[in-house]
Amino acid sequence: MRKKDFLIEVQKELDHIKVHATDEEKGELDFSTFDHNSVNNCIYGQMTGDCSSSRANQLYHKTYDSISNGESVLRTNFKNQDLNIGNAFTALEKYLYMIATNCNNRSKKQNEVIEYIKGNLEKIVL
Repeated sequence: MRKKDFLIEVQKELDHIKVHATDEEKGELDFSTFDHNSVNNCIYGQMTGDCSSSRANQLYHKTYDSISNGESVLRTNFKNQDLNIGNAFTALEKYLYMIATNCNNRSKKQNEVIEYIKGNLEKIVL
């Protein structure tokens, strides 16, 4: 998968969440406790209590097998990232993991994702 196509999938997922998550679920998003590695404090964990819950899967089907190949995106071509189709992660979860482990502005980017879902940002640049 090309980087451009992957980012399109992330944007689709973000827009889908904005429409389908309840206001209560969006209200649970809190950057101060966000942790991309936690089943309870990751993006879906915060909204639903557990990222592997049936409600989390209803919000967006988990499609990627692996979060990372362990190499930095900044030092590794995007095409070398593991984006195989499977049943464990969403494109957004993969994106959040990649920026958390490879991006100098990770806090800013993670917060932007949360604020976009909540409706506090009209546009997001991935």
